[in-house]
Parts: sequence; structure tokens; C-alpha cells
Amino acid sequence: MKRVIYHPQANRDLIDAALYYDRRHAGLGERFLVRPFQTRQRSVRRFPYGLIFREYDDHILIVAVAHFSRDPSFWHPRMPESKLDDASPEVS
Repeated sequence: MKRVIYHPQANRDLIDAALYYDRRHAGLGERFLVRPFQTRQRSVRRFPYGLIFREYDDHILIVAVAHFSRDPSFWHPRMPESKLDDASPEVS
């Protein structure tokens, strides 16, 4: 199994989203954190978020935890490569 590494800002995205949901309803933030990692589905029912990641030979880099209404290019500067090419990250 490949190890999963979070970009520091992607980790912050995840925490911010969980805190937002917990403020809306107690326990909802925890459900947000658990639900995406218990399923392999591309979309997570109830939460409008996706994981933007790049898969390498030995690991997976989570670049962003992105709300679907956010500017779709906000995560581009987080990429380790200086330019985005045909091997751009997948969105799950």
C-alpha cells in the first residue's frame, strides 16, 4: 500500500472544513473527516468536497481538499512541479 502524504496547506484545508461543519452541527466535522476515508467513491455524499492528488510510484500526495464551489485553480501553486502538464493530478 502506498503511503499518503498531505501537503501542509491541504492538511489545513481539511481541518478548516471539519471545523466549519462542527460549528454548524456538533459531530458533523468528525463525520466529514471519517467519511471520505472509508470509501473509494469519487464524490462524498453530503459533503461538496473533493481530494486533489498526484500519485507517484511510492506515495500519493494530497495537494488540496477542495470545496467544489472554490476557484478550481487555487491549488496549482502547491504542486511540486513548476508547470502543470498532461500528468496533472486527479480529482476525486
